[in-house]
This record gives sequence, C-alpha cells and structure tokens, in this order.
Amino acid sequence: MAVVGKNWFRTSSSVDSDYHAVESYLDFVEKYYTIKLLEWLVNLTDSNGNTALHYAISYNNFDIVSILLDSKVCDNGYTATMLVSLAKIENELHRDIVERLFTMADINLKAKQNGQTALMLAASHGRIEITKILLECGAEINLQDNDGSTALMCAAEHGHTEVISLLLSHSDCDPLIEDNEGSTALKIALINGHNDIGVLLYAVSSPHHKRNGSFNYQNSSSISHHSVSPPSSSSSSSSSSNHSYRRQSS
Repeated sequence: MAVVGKNWFRTSSSVDSDYHAVESYLDFVEKYYTIKLLEWLVNLTDSNGNTALHYAISYNNFDIVSILLDSKVCDNGYTATMLVSLAKIENELHRDIVERLFTMADINLKAKQNGQTALMLAASHGRIEITKILLECGAEINLQDNDGSTALMCAAEHGHTEVISLLLSHSDCDPLIEDNEGSTALKIALINGHNDIGVLLYAVSSPHHKRNGSFNYQNSSSISHHSVSPPSSSSSSSSSSNHSYRRQSS
C-alpha cells in the first residue's frame, strides 16, 4: 500500500499534475478495486498531514480539485476549507469549485492554534472574491479569534481597502467590536498607518452614519479626507504602545 500511496501523490499532488492522469487513476481504482480503496486513496495524507486536495488547492489546480470532489468520497475537511480561503479566483469555473468546497464544510470552524476562520484568513490576505463567496455561503462576519480579532480587524491591520468596503457593506458587520486589548478596527488601522481605511471606519462608526440599526456604507465612495477627520494615529495608539498586532494569516 505504501507504493500505491507514493504513486498516488506523484500523480496527483505536484504543481504540474495533469488532471487527465488523476481522473484516469481514480477511474481505474473505482473500476477494478473497491470503493473503500478509492476512499482511502483520495483521503490519504502524507507525512505532513496533507491530502491530494490540499495540494491541488495550494497549487490552484482547480481541475484536480473538481475531480476529487466528483469522486464523492473526498473528505473536504476543515484544513482544506481554510486553505482554499487563500486561493486566487481566476475564472467562473474556479468560483463554482470554491463554492462547492465551502458548501461541503462548516466555513465557520476555527483554527485550533489561533481561532481564526476562513473569512479572517481571506480578509488578512486581501482575497476579495473569496471573501464575497464566504459571505454568500453564510460566513459569520463578526466572529472573533483567540485575540478577539474579527475579519474586519484583520483587513484593517493589513490595509486591504477593498475587503474593508465589502465587509462594511454587509448588514451584520459591526465595526465597534473590540479585541482582547480593547482596540476596534479603526484603532488597529490607525496604529498600522492605514489612515485611508481609518477615515472609512471612522465615518461608518459615527452615530449619524448608522441607519435602521445597521451600518450604512452605500455612500462611502463620497467620503473624503477633508470631510471626515479620524483621531490621529498617535493619540489612538498612545494607550496601547505595547500592543503587537501579529495576527496569524496562514
């Protein structure tokens, strides 16, 4: 079985793996062996705990991802869901495959190490399309990791303005949530020098920019630096100079 496993990973799990070869391999196993062997093979892990699905996602081999899902025995576990949150969507086919992955798993599960969700990872890396899909598939926008950080805070820390705009347009997004150190997304943006994001967050956090109990971001494109002035980053960070925002992003 060790030889079978090595051949499988050689065929399915390299950056230049051919999806025709993977499909033929699985068809052969299904036709001449048992479904149990097929299930074992598809979900086989290497010494690093990675399956063929993990490698296909990490290499953006979405054709192979689709084949593995089509096998009907692929265990799209928590790790794969987190990993695909870092992928780059290049076309509609890729988008459809990612949606399939997300609908097959609990997208709100948290990483054991740091409590992050797939949405937090996508926000941290500026993956706007993945963020959209996650929200469409029911990702909970205000979940907090072990540090108390939300997806909005992750995007604010790393300066991803597009992701900030998308998250703020969601009716459930709450920019006033504080992390374990008492910092909001606004404060985190200013501490990290993202003043443009600070302006947006300050605007939607102000009482007169709330509407019907939700945060209105419909007119955010008209917000300018001269019309809204957030607190300075120096004053915002004076009480938290020892804070270190090192959110896990992988």
